[in-house]
Amino acid sequence: MDDDDVVTEGHYAAVKSALQANPSVGLVFGQIEPFGSASPKQLEHERRYFAEAARKAASRRRFGARLAYVGSMLFDNALLVCSASVIRRECVSRIGGFDPAIRLMEDADFHVRAMRECGALFLDRTAIRYRVGSPSLMHSPERTEEQARQELQGRRQMQANYRQKYGALEFYSLALFTRTVLRAF
Repeated sequence: MDDDDVVTEGHYAAVKSALQANPSVGLVFGQIEPFGSASPKQLEHERRYFAEAARKAASRRRFGARLAYVGSMLFDNALLVCSASVIRRECVSRIGGFDPAIRLMEDADFHVRAMRECGALFLDRTAIRYRVGSPSLMHSPERTEEQARQELQGRRQMQANYRQKYGALEFYSLALFTRTVLRAF
């Protein structure tokens, strides 16, 4: 968790209950509520981004604990940030840590691997208040070319790693599912 984010009251108790009720799930995450010293334009951009992420995460639940979340993370915008997730120790041991070869999007890659290997559960409640300063590395409405390049490079590496581990058939089937069926939700 970032030192300037704030966990909402009762969130860890809700996560504990969710993990106990779902022993086969390795990752639990919730909604993200941005706040902070960013410009009003950037703060509104962040609020829209995370409201849409929560809407998508809630709609993905109907497809199970793995592939719809993974597809969204691989082929759409990220659904969460590290501070909004809790991952079982066993799951982290299974997948290893962050991939040091990925400069930007390393957290999305970590979450994709956890979701695919251990399953995920979205809690439709605010998990954290996420501080946004200016400029934000990931969600700035006016990203620099370098930020866009590094994000694209990170996404491509994450996708290449996934395709290598799980095969082209699963990768391209998931891309098609995400870009067709999930777009309707």
